[in-house]
Amino acid sequence: MATWRPSSGSGRTQVRGGALVGGFGDGAQQAAKHGLTGLVKAATADRARQGIRVNAVAPGVVRTPGSEPYFEAGPEFAALVARSTGLGRPGRAAEVAEAAAWLLSDRASCVAGVTLPVDGGITAVRRFD
Repeated sequence: MATWRPSSGSGRTQVRGGALVGGFGDGAQQAAKHGLTGLVKAATADRARQGIRVNAVAPGVVRTPGSEPYFEAGPEFAALVARSTGLGRPGRAAEVAEAAAWLLSDRASCVAGVTLPVDGGITAVRRFD
């Protein structure tokens, strides 16, 4: 989890990978991810009146050096990602970074206590076959 306080004093945003739906990983991993979503809400309730905004980014499948072995193993993973996301493709790290930058900016000054999916629509489609 990364925490950053912008110099403008607009608040703090916590960025984390997480799940808004079940179906990936083991139970302990899912519990931890959903717990972080609850923590974002609780921290907002505790700190919003002090001008501290707490939000999270929940990326879906993002094509990075860490995920590249899955794509290189064969076409099955890429096909699963295409079927599972509304946009039909994995995200790019820059897209997740742009979402986080927006949450950290004054342009999101009224956004507090949310977990923002940056997942190409996987939480909307909810198709994991």
